Amino acid sequence: MHPIIFEIGNFKVYSYGLMLALAFLIGGWYFTWAGKQKGIKADFIYELIIYVAIAAIIGGKLAYVLISWGYYAVHPLEIWQLWKPGLSFYGGLILGLGVTIIYIWRKKLPLNRIMDIGAPSIALGYAVARIGCFLNGCCIGHYTTLPWGVDFGDGPRHPTQLYASGASLIIFLILHRQEKSRSFEGYLMLLYIVLYAVYRFIIEFFRESPLVTPWLTLGQLVSIIIGITALSALLYFRSKKCLPK
Repeated sequence: MHPIIFEIGNFKVYSYGLMLALAFLIGGWYFTWAGKQKGIKADFIYELIIYVAIAAIIGGKLAYVLISWGYYAVHPLEIWQLWKPGLSFYGGLILGLGVTIIYIWRKKLPLNRIMDIGAPSIALGYAVARIGCFLNGCCIGHYTTLPWGVDFGDGPRHPTQLYASGASLIIFLILHRQEKSRSFEGYLMLLYIVLYAVYRFIIEFFRESPLVTPWLTLGQLVSIIIGITALSALLYFRSKKCLPK
């Protein structure tokens, strides 16, 4: 694979860090465009994107470090090497949403509407970020004999990073098309969490992920909890045709 895109002297540009930056830029571009359609001022959008990006990286790194503490206890300096792989999406999503809620509440802006704008933006950015995982050769799948298997240095494996990227693009298109027919403000964000949880549960069967129960990986266990919670909330609030303000 190509973990380093290019280097000039001692300066290296890592594929994972580059694609992560592009993910925030492209997701931020969509968020800005969609926000303007809904009458959200550009200055607010730009400021929110910066806060969310920082929170998502911190939350993702913190969760990943906790999960992989055995490794980072021996290599503590790598905790700060954000240009290298090592982020938990769920950790980044939870802290990113938390910061978004606090920030929007303080600005007295429509929380549910902005959450709906953000949902497709997250899906689009995630699709780009997973290409960085593919180029870096991390988050690999199980060995396979299928013709599209990719050799990451030890034999052909499922290119789960590309599966993830493709699935997220599909989720983005679903959310984008649902925007005009949503049942209530806040619907798209709940729908995104449900769709992501379903995708993540399925793809874990193809990824090299350790089991935390006799049958489930940590990603699957968390996906079940978060997915069922989001689906229950979606169905409940759809019956009420609103989310709490």
